[in-house]
Amino acid sequence: MCGIYFCYGCEDCPDLKNFEEQCKSLINRRGPDVQSLFQCGRARALSTVLWLQGKSPYKQPVVTERSCFLWNGDVFKFGDEILSTDQSDTEFIHAKLTQCSTDRDLLRQLEQIQGPWAFVLWDREKNILWYGRDMFGRQSLLILRSEAGVVLASCAPQSEVFKMVEVPADGIFKLDLNDMTRTEPVLYPWDCMLERLNMDCPLVLSSPVKICTVDSRDQVAVTFPTESASIFDELLSDPEVSRLVDTFTDKLTSSVRTRIEHQPDFCKLCVKERLPCRHPCVGVLFSGGLDSTVIAVLAGMLMKEQGNTRDLDLLNVAFASDGSSFDVPDRLTGQQALQVRKCKKFCRK
Repeated sequence: MCGIYFCYGCEDCPDLKNFEEQCKSLINRRGPDVQSLFQCGRARALSTVLWLQGKSPYKQPVVTERSCFLWNGDVFKFGDEILSTDQSDTEFIHAKLTQCSTDRDLLRQLEQIQGPWAFVLWDREKNILWYGRDMFGRQSLLILRSEAGVVLASCAPQSEVFKMVEVPADGIFKLDLNDMTRTEPVLYPWDCMLERLNMDCPLVLSSPVKICTVDSRDQVAVTFPTESASIFDELLSDPEVSRLVDTFTDKLTSSVRTRIEHQPDFCKLCVKERLPCRHPCVGVLFSGGLDSTVIAVLAGMLMKEQGNTRDLDLLNVAFASDGSSFDVPDRLTGQQALQVRKCKKFCRK
């Protein structure tokens, strides 16, 4: 998770300096490893980096004579290509985008990214701004547009003057900065069925719109047994259900494995000095529900497969219900889930 802030214009907006200072304070919390500010003409770009991929933190914004690039995301695959654990995803995506000579080339590159992401790319030569999020909207990105300019940020304070709204996760936006009083952003929408960008019918937007198609789902007819203990055996005896369970298990395991393999080998206490680190570097937000328990077990299994002897941190947040007791539902279910045999075996902390 990184923090990005980009502002073009807005010089005459009241209280801009105070607003930017508040944004900077919030964004610095998102990226403790590297912070950098770039200013050029009417543009200001701030980025803070939380190091999660590559041999070392990669400084942002990434600035060349042609562009300024801000990235908040994780690239686990690019098309069929799996990134090396030594490769910085910021460096990788910036290289891909700077090779593009047309809008279509750039959009084709963006749709290849598998993972959560949000980005801002300022084309300094043409004064064009590109921005957007992945089709599931997994990383935050806020925007404020006016005739005076545009502001984009991962997070922002409450403000009566700078009333920012979330960038819709509908596709990739293109904004011509040469005449802010006349231009509206152009949207290249996601095709949700194909998980690709529709480049043949861009939309000129005067207000946010929602664009999504709904695909049909295969239905599996299952007759449930009367004895609850045999429900899962009965379900798995159906070849189609068994196939879907195997497919889901493979995909979930692959997803957890990718995240574990791409983690740096330093905790937040050791990352600055790059000291030899044996502290936990993998954690699971653990409520004790089915989802978090399965992910915790998979993470523990995969760490053991890799010979990783570090503890796996299970993070459980609870607030005292009556001022003194923390025995709230999530804490109780978390404690119960730890007693499950497989969870107890692999989740050491």
